[in-house]
Amino acid sequence: EDVDMGEGARKREKREKTGDDDDEVGEKRGVREENDVKLNGRRNRDNEQTSIEVGEADFGNDTDLLLNFQEACRRYSRRCGLSCGGLNADIIARHDSDHVRRDWLSCLSQDALPRSLDGSCRDHCALSIGLHMCQNDPYWKIRHDATELLDKVAPIGHMPTIQVLLQRLHDESFAVRARAGSAIEKLTERGDRVALDAFKNLARHKSTDMAVIGLRGMRKTAHREDESVIEIFLEHLESDEEQVIVAAVKGLQNVIKEPNSKVTDALLKLLVSMEASMTEEADEVYDSPSKDALIRALPDLSRKDDPEVITVLIRMFETESNDFTKERIAKALGRIASRGNRRVVDLLLTAIDAEDYIVALPCVQAIGDVAKLDDAKVIAVLIQCLQHEEVAIRLSGLKAISKAASRGHATVVPMVLNALNDKNPAVRLEGISALGRLGSPTDRQVVKSLGKIADSEQVAQRDAAQAALLEIIRSVENEDFCESQK
Repeated sequence: EDVDMGEGARKREKREKTGDDDDEVGEKRGVREENDVKLNGRRNRDNEQTSIEVGEADFGNDTDLLLNFQEACRRYSRRCGLSCGGLNADIIARHDSDHVRRDWLSCLSQDALPRSLDGSCRDHCALSIGLHMCQNDPYWKIRHDATELLDKVAPIGHMPTIQVLLQRLHDESFAVRARAGSAIEKLTERGDRVALDAFKNLARHKSTDMAVIGLRGMRKTAHREDESVIEIFLEHLESDEEQVIVAAVKGLQNVIKEPNSKVTDALLKLLVSMEASMTEEADEVYDSPSKDALIRALPDLSRKDDPEVITVLIRMFETESNDFTKERIAKALGRIASRGNRRVVDLLLTAIDAEDYIVALPCVQAIGDVAKLDDAKVIAVLIQCLQHEEVAIRLSGLKAISKAASRGHATVVPMVLNALNDKNPAVRLEGISALGRLGSPTDRQVVKSLGKIADSEQVAQRDAAQAALLEIIRSVENEDFCESQK
């Protein structure tokens, strides 16, 4: 990297002796070497510091020279442990070539120091350049990249940066607007009135893209249970645009702490209207992303065991033709229904027997959370799942049966022991963990099997067996403690 000033002259002299000075390739190499002499770092022997000779260089519009300068700056920054932004960056920022400016900014973004964990800036030079290029550069891709740089280096709550990003919310490029909105979400705290008001104005915009950016920003900057924000989200549930509805639903999930009957009713009303619109011509509407978002949000935004919500979801599950939608409904029912809800349990049991793998898998996963302990019908179905040809069904069956059966269950424990001989290692590992939750300390077969695995050389199974044995021992201690309390 440290180039001797006389090295270029010696090489030219060598080429003259060999007759290569008329060769076009040789001339290009000579020009490149002269540029390297000007631009590469040289060692100052007095203080052993590295510097780059750029003061006398006239860049003009020579793109190659500028790119060589950039690479030299990168080598300098790596040696010195500094950001390369301060090295005549204003020359690059004003250059006519979009390629040069963007390539330089990419170099700076890679080498810039990210903000510290406490939210303070560690690279003020990169911050200054990012602000300048984000605000003034005519090329939208460079404004986008500068916005990403600000997202990386700007300190939390830095008002000059936030003001520039707020301006970029009205940029002509959607990519810049979206990136600026994402950066503002990270740089502002909840309740920041300036950012929140800007996002509210965007949410009311007629343009779908602008409204989506505003809704996304509101969910990160608004206080929890902010009534004015909740009202805006509820208004946008009536939109005809899929993206707007999805953003509004996710916004409600972010700002609502406790189940809200008003919000639940609005979501159910929209979901029922989508269900009613299920026709051959409107099949695309019925299987829309907005419906998917509604189903996913209902467990978060409704009361546990809400009968109206469960009724709607069960009806949708029975009439739905799309397996992936039925999968999401099964997961939602598993989260909403309380343990022992007979309607949900019967629906899941029927689906496990009758439905395809895509639908049966979430039903197996959900039934362990909603079935009553030691329910004979549930145990029988889950035992069949332990012998299923699909690995995922066997895995989920082990997890579910360890929740649905009590410790020491006479029928379940032998079937779980058989899982230790499964051909799939993941199933064997899950079987070990299930024995820890179901095994009794008086069951010699369980203790012997786990003890043998605990002494094996397979690290994962050995650790799982040791953890399972400890869990069985602790269950005895807990029982003794409960007896002593009585």
